[in-house]
Amino acid sequence: PGSKGSPCVFYCSDVNDSSINTAQFEDSMLCETDAVISQLKFYFEQWPRRWKNTTLKDVCIISSNRSQLNQIKRKLRAPLNQVTLLPSYVIQGHEFQAVIISTLELIDEDGLSCNPTKSLLTPRIFNTTLSRSKSLVVAVGNPFSLLRAEEKMGHPERC
Repeated sequence: PGSKGSPCVFYCSDVNDSSINTAQFEDSMLCETDAVISQLKFYFEQWPRRWKNTTLKDVCIISSNRSQLNQIKRKLRAPLNQVTLLPSYVIQGHEFQAVIISTLELIDEDGLSCNPTKSLLTPRIFNTTLSRSKSLVVAVGNPFSLLRAEEKMGHPERC
């Protein structure tokens, strides 16, 4: 989006830390789901006039976690339930007017993603995810958790 002159927004959710156990992760997913849906509602209500022919199917919510996508799908109500929901690892080849990215990741104690082939902490997947938007990228999450994960991996400059 940056190369196309499109805005990128980071919305800070109330999720504590990404290096949490599985039970805490379920609670964090609920919090993150609510934050993603609130951002979808906000931008849907603020739809730019130049997007007048854009449908909600032209908006994609992306997460590296299928469980979270399922949770979002269950909580979405009409007309917002028409948005596209895709995991980050199958996003290549798709293009949308706008994408909302949930950055919540389950991180091992060593700072690595529990699922590195699907993780948004993998530069290739993250860059591909960002480039799927024609006009707007909204990332939702805790930027400090992302920074800590990158520091543990030895790459704080990526954040």
